[in-house]
Amino acid sequence: IPSIQEAIEIGRKAKLPIHISHIKCLGVDVWNESTAIIELIEKSRAEGIDVTANQYPYDASATGLKAAVVPRWAESGGNDSLFIRYKNPVLKLKILGETKENITRRGGSDKLLIVKAQEESFNGKNVAEIASILSVSAEEAVFKILEKGFARVASFNMNEKDIQNFMKQSWVVTGSDGNEGHPRKYGSFPKKYNKYVTNDHIISVAKFINGSTSETAAIFKIPKRGKIKEGYFADIIIFDPNTFRDKADYIDAFQYAEGLKYSIINGVTVVDNGIYNTFRPGKVLKKQ
Repeated sequence: IPSIQEAIEIGRKAKLPIHISHIKCLGVDVWNESTAIIELIEKSRAEGIDVTANQYPYDASATGLKAAVVPRWAESGGNDSLFIRYKNPVLKLKILGETKENITRRGGSDKLLIVKAQEESFNGKNVAEIASILSVSAEEAVFKILEKGFARVASFNMNEKDIQNFMKQSWVVTGSDGNEGHPRKYGSFPKKYNKYVTNDHIISVAKFINGSTSETAAIFKIPKRGKIKEGYFADIIIFDPNTFRDKADYIDAFQYAEGLKYSIINGVTVVDNGIYNTFRPGKVLKKQ
């Protein structure tokens, strides 16, 4: 909440629009605070501050294992500095204690799934499983993993109530991201449709489409895009409403969705009846 308050204060004083990327309640100690955050943003919008947000429809975030649970002060200076401190008996106890707290904050060691590690035997296992294999505590396992090199982690640290609460807001649009180990790059939009429109009936088809097109274009002030309208660029997605769904998961994040029939970019058909034809008619969008 303080970070959102800070962003809103910047918007208030600088008279700038504020867009909160990947709005979420990350970690068990802030679960169920979405209502308070929504009230804060609604109050600010009523004041005339242009506050909007985007959200990806997953209960896990993704980042480096070190960034997720290692104390910031301990990692200052890079990996070499981290392990110099870690080998200091006095500092080691402090580092392990704070790492344990961070693991708890993210929902526990069984909620931290290693999705991409230089030591491939760790891939697809959570920190609790690795700790058991290595016969060490979860916080010690973190440093055993990091000794082998960089590791990315999917951290299952959000709850469904907050996800749905944010999703229903008129000022929240669909967001995505791209990296290894998280399905949101290939799955955000089809997952949101399949789970939250078709199966769970949390939002309407219209809310899903507008929050993926016209509302996003309006937020970022991208002219002549986001609507099917004469004089606009023809960016059109046509999907089968009965089969459109995500296939990407945390083990194989780069799986294409099912049910996409046609994709038209700048008036050029790129996906034709489900088949990509290799055309690349996209354009770099520059600020006007």
